[in-house]
Amino acid sequence: YVAKISSNGGTLTSFELKEYRKENTPDAGPVNLLANMVQGDGTLGIVGEGQFDLSTDTGYLIAVEEDSIQVGNEPFTLQMAAKTRSGLTLIKSLTFTNGSFQVDMDLKVVAGELPLQGKLGIALRQPWDDEDEGSTMTFIGPITKTTEDKEQVKIGDIQEDKPSYGASTQWTAFADKYFIRALVFGDDKPEQVLIGKEENLVENLIWTPGIGLPVSGSKELKYTLYFGPRDMELLEPVGNEFEKSMDYGIFAPIAQPLMWVLKWFYGFIGNYGWAIILVTVCIKLAFWPLTHKSYTSMKAMQKLQPEMQKIREKFKNDKQRLQMEMMALYKEHRVNPMGGCLPMLIQIPVFFALYRVLLGSVEMRHAPFMGWITDLSAADTLISGFLGLPFALGPLPLIMGASMWLQQKLSPSTMDPAQARIFMMMPIVFTVMFLSFPSGLVIYWLVNNLLSIAQQLMINKKAA
Repeated sequence: YVAKISSNGGTLTSFELKEYRKENTPDAGPVNLLANMVQGDGTLGIVGEGQFDLSTDTGYLIAVEEDSIQVGNEPFTLQMAAKTRSGLTLIKSLTFTNGSFQVDMDLKVVAGELPLQGKLGIALRQPWDDEDEGSTMTFIGPITKTTEDKEQVKIGDIQEDKPSYGASTQWTAFADKYFIRALVFGDDKPEQVLIGKEENLVENLIWTPGIGLPVSGSKELKYTLYFGPRDMELLEPVGNEFEKSMDYGIFAPIAQPLMWVLKWFYGFIGNYGWAIILVTVCIKLAFWPLTHKSYTSMKAMQKLQPEMQKIREKFKNDKQRLQMEMMALYKEHRVNPMGGCLPMLIQIPVFFALYRVLLGSVEMRHAPFMGWITDLSAADTLISGFLGLPFALGPLPLIMGASMWLQQKLSPSTMDPAQARIFMMMPIVFTVMFLSFPSGLVIYWLVNNLLSIAQQLMINKKAA
């Protein structure tokens, strides 16, 4: 990354990630985690209360000889100092390590000729535009983790109820879909963390406990910063359960292992598109016995349709007798009417977990597959781009829809004609939905459909 630091407030005013581009084009600039920061604003400014007369625009003397510093193999510590009218000296140290998104931040307050009493506030600030707000599946905003819980605060809710957290806070952050800016606490716990919004800035304000300094006395506080991608392998080493800043929702126990398997495959083949295909195959193989049982049960139910229809006609005015005769028919032919549903229901959590993994993983961002698919996190727009259409349209979702239609044609049906006609509309509905979905998700669904078609052909051939 390239970090820019201002002597006005000793703040970070820019933080560009070298390996991540704003857009998936060769000439696109790097992602700046503090983009759109208004001139004069910055993050990690220090304010004070009591006799600690500090503000976010306090001037700092930065101990460097050059305006630009390249960090080498050894960690580099940048020191800056500010002295206030009350005689307080604040020494702020930032230690940068090449190859790591973690930055160590030390704050040292020193009293002068008089004892001083007060507290420090660290202002973790983030530029905000209302157009940046996330969707129901993607959260953008402040996240704070305490020993009891993790809480995400929607920007629109901050004005009504300003969230506050106490000494049990482990870390506080601002996160978007792929990146996070965080302050992680070690032994020096905060007294209070306040989440607020002011015009175009969202602020996580961290207050230290009260500090009493005797004449010439000092106090040092240590923190860890993380400004970088939401990548599980990078988040875990930070400690303090920082990996929980990844948001897989209620499917996290399934989603995390799926992500590890996906990255494991990627380590061998170097392409996330093929890694998604291999993971899909593994999931299909794991559920092969269940889906086989489901299709076989549906096939058996289909064969019983003529007899079931006769029973419905014969006892249409006697629901109790109808139920009894149906159960007797199922028992006679050893068919479970729920056999086609339960195996599919068991798979739903796995499908949703993989959906969450593919939807919000930074590894998918700008990751190419092959051919015209150059970004697995973006929708396929090959056709709409060629025709100049205002909506996403590409061949991948259309192929997926065709595979879904073929799968339905091959699958045995126990529905009446009216229900079957409605059900046959599902490929069209899913195709429209998937037009705007990330290509990685469409690949997963397409491969799953193709494997289901192969399985159904095997069952049909065996039953013939």
